[in-house]
Amino acid sequence: MSLRVTSSGGCSAALLWVMAAGWSAAVVFFALLVARGESAATAGAWAALALFGLVGLFLLALAIRKSVNVARFRGASIDLQTNPGVLGGQLAGVIHLPLPSWVARWYLIVLVLAAGASLAAGYVYREDAAAMYAMAVIGVVVLSAIALPTLAMTVRRIAADCTGLTLHYALLRGPKRIPAAPLRDVGAVYANGALHYELTFVGAEKAASWTIVTLRSHPEAEWVAYELRRALPQRA
Repeated sequence: MSLRVTSSGGCSAALLWVMAAGWSAAVVFFALLVARGESAATAGAWAALALFGLVGLFLLALAIRKSVNVARFRGASIDLQTNPGVLGGQLAGVIHLPLPSWVARWYLIVLVLAAGASLAAGYVYREDAAAMYAMAVIGVVVLSAIALPTLAMTVRRIAADCTGLTLHYALLRGPKRIPAAPLRDVGAVYANGALHYELTFVGAEKAASWTIVTLRSHPEAEWVAYELRRALPQRA
């Protein structure tokens, strides 16, 4: 028996944004109708529109608050299993982790630079278009390769049971096993330079070297560390 535990607040946040946007658009539409009407609008009409506008602002505040709460726990999800499959049995499962948030932005910047170089070669430097295209290709290759070492150290899945942890990386590397015997604890710390939270494997630092576990918020990091600790055998 397995159970996936993840955040389900994304749909409600999206619904709130749709409601806030629709309500605000309707208020603006009716305000324009009243302002452009042939007869002067009464104070009551403007008061009613102001009231509906306040409701729109309230919906917008709810959407922002919900989105912030979702962002705190987004990214990681856990497939839980019991071993053996009875109440009170040892917990086991697989934790699915997100890629670092900068990866998408980095490759978006690379695409924008490549598009800019292509436009410059086609419309500005037509006489040297071949050289510009060659430079664009070389730049894209170099910039794309810069992120590969970090991705090779980034963990996407952690399989945990009473015998230890198995780290599965994003690319270029095979799984790495961390036995439970030397592993005393799993904690969460903030990486100042990387601006995200990471896991610490107390007692197995050497086995977990050259490893990055990216978590976007402190609650998410503490949750993942707690679930991993539950999978390890309890020591007296």
